[in-house]
Order: sequence, then C-alpha cells, then structure tokens
Amino acid sequence: MVDSHAHLHMISKNTDEVIERAKKEGVKYILCPSTSFEDIEEVALLSQRYEIVYSAIGIHPLYAENLEDSDLNRLEREILRFAEDRKLVAIGETGLDFRKGKNPRKQIEFFRKHLEIAEKISKPVIIHTRGEKDGKSAFSVAEEMLKDFNVSAVFHCFSWGKEEMNKAFERRFFISFSGNITFDRKLDEVIKQADIGRILTETDSPFLTPKPFRGKDENEPSYVRFVFKKISEIKEKDIKEISCKITENFEEIFLKK
Repeated sequence: MVDSHAHLHMISKNTDEVIERAKKEGVKYILCPSTSFEDIEEVALLSQRYEIVYSAIGIHPLYAENLEDSDLNRLEREILRFAEDRKLVAIGETGLDFRKGKNPRKQIEFFRKHLEIAEKISKPVIIHTRGEKDGKSAFSVAEEMLKDFNVSAVFHCFSWGKEEMNKAFERRFFISFSGNITFDRKLDEVIKQADIGRILTETDSPFLTPKPFRGKDENEPSYVRFVFKKISEIKEKDIKEISCKITENFEEIFLKK
C-alpha cells in the first residue's frame, strides 16, 4: 500500500511509532509534502530519517496568498536547493483554493511558478483544487494552466466529478482518493469508473480521518488501509490486486528514473 499525501510533520503523535504502524500495515511508501517555507526543512529531514518516506516541496495556495512577489524567487531557490536529493520526488503541495482563498490572483501566480520549476527539474506536481470563483472551478483553471507546461500531475484528494476525472485521464494525469471516500458517498460512481492505472491513495494526515476512526482519532498513514478497502469494495476487486496496482502507479509517477 501507499500513502501518497501525508503531512507527517503536522501529526502530533510520536513519528517513530506512526511510521512503525504504517510499515506493520503494509505501507511501502509515504509521500510528505510541505505547505509553507517554514516546514520545507522539516519535510526534507523526515525523508532522510525514514526510508519509506519521500518528500515534495511546495507552498499551499492558502499560504501563498500571504506571500510577496519576491517570494517567487525564494520558492525556486528553496526547491533547487533539494533538487538533487533522491528523496525529493515531487513539487507541491500547490494549486488553487477558491473555497477559502481571498486572493486568486496571488494563488495563480504562485501555482504557475511551481509549474515552471517542475518542468525545469522534471518533477511531477501535486495539485490541490477546491471551490470555484466567478463561475470557474479551481479544477478547470488548474487544468487549463497545465496545458502550458510539460509536466505530470496528481490531483490530490480528488473531490470532483466524472467529467473532471476524464479530463485528468485524457492528459495522463493521476487522481488521488483520501479518507473522505469512507464517509461521503458522492465519489462512489467516480471511483467505480476510474481507471485503476490512473489512481493513487492518500490519507492527507492529520486530516480527513476515515471511518471507523473519524471523530475519534487523528489521521495517520496506517489508516490508508481503509481507503484501499473502500476502493476495493466499490470496484468489486480483490484488495491485494488494488494495492499492487496503486503501488505500481506511485512508482510510475514518483520513482521512475
């Protein structure tokens, strides 16, 4: 199994124990993305400390709103500082949040910079998309912007419909499902029709704790097993088959030389 999006540095539990529980449950890879300048170093150190942990460097769109234009160059410097690190496998978390965001212009500016850097150093991009602004969804704006860049991408914590899924798959992008699929049925049809060769799984720890721990515990990578279980139930496929294929997908987009 894989957890393609876990903010390990935000989990209040003992990290050694969190990693051990994940390994015990059969988690082979964990990808830990940064969200701000303040946590880049911590994310990089976690990927060095634990063999199963890999890192992504980027600025979450809601953090990007509070930055200055000069920080665009700072972002590039920070990413390039780790560009040769074998454990840095993606750029992100970046993207567009029109639901909570107040400054879409700044978000778009920083998202474009992430895409430029990703193309420059040949890394995939982990994309956050939520809400809509002026009749346009964050997904549609992001998808349109991606046309200007030669990059691979993952739409993390995918919460859109079949139309958006098909657009992502047409571009050979990946979509990732999180713990919300265990308590929200609206994605059942999307999951049922999704190409197993184009999907990933994640926890988005410490957020979106899945059933049966929702409301009772902080999310952690070992709980990704409930995401796999739900996907296998909806697709009516053996969980081992699902696990093997999604692990291969992770290797294809993040670990392929």
